[in-house]
Order: sequence, then C-alpha cells, then structure tokens
Amino acid sequence: CRSFALQVAAQHRSLARKRRKALAASGQSIRLGPRASNEVLQGQSWWWFEVAVGFLDFVAIALRPPGGTHGGEVQPKSIEDAVEVLREPCTDLLDLLEFLPPTDDLMLAAMLLRALQSALVALAAASDADGVKRLVQGILEKSRSDDAEVRLCALRCVHRMWTDLGVQVVTCLSEIVMFASELLEDEDPRVETTVRAMIKTMEECTG
Repeated sequence: CRSFALQVAAQHRSLARKRRKALAASGQSIRLGPRASNEVLQGQSWWWFEVAVGFLDFVAIALRPPGGTHGGEVQPKSIEDAVEVLREPCTDLLDLLEFLPPTDDLMLAAMLLRALQSALVALAAASDADGVKRLVQGILEKSRSDDAEVRLCALRCVHRMWTDLGVQVVTCLSEIVMFASELLEDEDPRVETTVRAMIKTMEECTG
C-alpha cells in the first residue's frame, strides 16, 4: 500500500505541476506554499488508506501481550520472526505523511498517525533490547526527512513509546538524545515543542 500511495502521490503531483504551468502560461497565477504542492493524497485515499490502517491495526492487536502487560518477556520464535519482518514496512509508512496535510488539520492524517503509533508501540513491546534499538533507530532516521510533518510524526511515535513503555525504551537513550539535540534547532516550532515534551517524559521515566 505504501508503494501504491507513493505512486499516486507522484502522479497527482505531476498533474498539479502541469496545471500550474498551464495557468502561468495563460497569465493566471496560483501561489502554493512548498508543502501544499505535495499534499495530494487526501483526495486519493481509496484503497491505500484502508489497507494501511487495517494493516497497522492488525499489527497492534496481534502483537498485544496478554493482559496488556508490556515488554520483558521472552517471545516465541514466531513472534520474533513477525517483528523482524514487520519493523521496516511499518516504519516506512511514515513517509506517506509528506503527502497529506498536517495531522492537526486533517482527520485522515491523524488516523494514520494514531494507527502508526499503536503498531510501533506493539512492535517495541514485542521486541528484545536489540530489536527495540533497531526499531527506534529506524523511526529516528525519519526525523531527518526534508518534510517537517514526517519529522514531527516520527518524534510523536518515539514519544508515544516512552509514554506507553517507559524504561523498556531506555536502551535507545543515547541515540534518542543525539537526535533530540539536533531537532531542538528545527525550523518548525512544532518539532521543537515535541522534542521538549519527549525529553520531559524521558526524564520522568528515567528519574
């Protein structure tokens, strides 16, 4: 579904560019911010959105530990294999947020983010220390995206892990601190605010 959504985004972004050129050639002008020209998926949500959210919801439910407890248990081999296979596809769905309006402005984007957060928390809860580290590292790499919304949502996912799992994420502390120090200087004030909120949660969890 990610590949399909990115293909749709590329097609519609190309069509939008052609329309703007045609308008410019006819003497009309249209002004769009650098992000608005990318926001092409909100009207093209059929199939990819339902599949993405359904997939993420399934991951969150299937990996939910019995009784709602989190982490620390030795997982069956089948769960370990599933986590290994699902880690990258779930993380890569963050890329789709580049082509949607901000999650604070569009319910569709907010629903995708919530599904991502739940699935990534479930993956972390079902992982050993090394698996958590690789998962968080993959998410943090998205915080270096050129797109502010992708950076913001990656941080919100890591923050949700700290909120839900606490010290289970402590194995990634040094990596998170390194990325956080960079993002405190982000040009988007929402990113800086989210980093500071995450740092506060981390301090509460680690004492």
